[in-house]
Amino acid sequence: MRAVVTYQHGGLDQMIYEPAYRDPVPGPGDVILRVRACTLNYHDVFTRRGMPGIKIPMPLIMGIDVAGEVVETGPAREVFDNPQRQRTRRFIASLRQEAGRELGG
Repeated sequence: MRAVVTYQHGGLDQMIYEPAYRDPVPGPGDVILRVRACTLNYHDVFTRRGMPGIKIPMPLIMGIDVAGEVVETGPAREVFDNPQRQRTRRFIASLRQEAGRELGG
């Protein structure tokens, strides 16, 4: 899986391209998306820079707005017809916990 990973707060130099980042594992109620499009916006800039009083678990993959296809579901998740296009305003919990990674495709 490919991803741009932030390991610590800072400038653009903290966004590291990882061509072989580990694949996510879905937890109960989670889905894994093959990300086809992703935006970076001011939320991502503030997160990368760090905000006083707000702790973000690292490593983290930026991109709060994504579009893609469901490729895997965790236990206790309703079944999707694969590949079903999905659009979400927030990363799925397991993606955030696993550093919100993208599946390369």
